[in-house]
Amino acid sequence: MRFVDEDGKITGISGRIIDINSIKDEKLYLIEVKSRAELDHVEALPIKVGAMEKFLKRKVDKIILVAVNVDREAYNRAIDLGIDVICGNVIDF
Repeated sequence: MRFVDEDGKITGISGRIIDINSIKDEKLYLIEVKSRAELDHVEALPIKVGAMEKFLKRKVDKIILVAVNVDREAYNRAIDLGIDVICGNVIDF
């Protein structure tokens, strides 16, 4: 799915195009895919969810982060936010 960040609330740049992966059947899932997920990626997910819900006029049922590597801080924040994390490694610094 692709939409435009009209006012720049998501990307900080108005007019920027945002790509969001989603699965829609009876439930709607937002899926973020990264090679390495960092804290700012996780912090952006609730904002993307809000934009997606507004765009589709429908509630997102689940957020899933898929990454090869996830920074420990990002992993912990994702869990705190109720985001499901699928990853190869959690990286400690």
